[in-house]
Amino acid sequence: MPEPTRRAWSWVIAAASFALIVWSAVLPAARHIYTDFSNYYIPARLIARGQSTARLYEFSWFQRQMEYAGIHEALGGFNYFPPPAALPLVPLGGLEPIPAKTVWTIANLIMLVALLLVLRRLGGLPLAAGLALAALSGSGLRDNFLFGQFYIALTLLIAVALWLLLAGRSTPAGALLGFGTALKLYPAPFLVYFVAPRRTPCRSRRWAGPCTHTTSPASCPRRSRARPTHRITQRSRAGPTSCAWPSFVSRP
Repeated sequence: MPEPTRRAWSWVIAAASFALIVWSAVLPAARHIYTDFSNYYIPARLIARGQSTARLYEFSWFQRQMEYAGIHEALGGFNYFPPPAALPLVPLGGLEPIPAKTVWTIANLIMLVALLLVLRRLGGLPLAAGLALAALSGSGLRDNFLFGQFYIALTLLIAVALWLLLAGRSTPAGALLGFGTALKLYPAPFLVYFVAPRRTPCRSRRWAGPCTHTTSPASCPRRSRARPTHRITQRSRAGPTSCAWPSFVSRP
């Protein structure tokens, strides 16, 4: 297929997929409030308006707060969520329920496009293919919009953390995964990477072998220990997961 034709079909698929997502998920979600959104919105509303959240985990009290907010067609409760789960919607707590749900729905759509762009950067997934896969995902994506859930945001958070990790920025990657785990437990398995011991290869012209941040100088060759100790100290300050040996083992 010629390149111009392929590009044209890609744009057609992308536009059709985006239109299907907006028609089937975004527009219905912006006009209605279902259970999940109220679970996060009510505590965020209380926090934003300076009201007490001491009884947040009492089901009957929570239901009354939903009635006071004007949410009459849904059941809700905060029993299964940790307190940080209310934080993402605190900026929307000053809005009335329907406007807040509309803003959150638009934010979800923006995060979905951002997620596809990150996946394109990570694995080369074309934007048209990503939109097509999202449109064909069925009730999973639709329910995230309708119920006002966090799953698009969490997936974006994990993807950005992976992007940062591959770029060698483990500190912000770990911070993102930690924040995501405080909201939902889904990113928690990825934290194993940061606590599991890792071995980094040390390479030199005369010796090569495994080296970790816990490796003692005695385990490396005698030639490497002949270098000044202040060079080792300076390199060790680079971080607990960096290998202190390669730069001073190799000759300049």
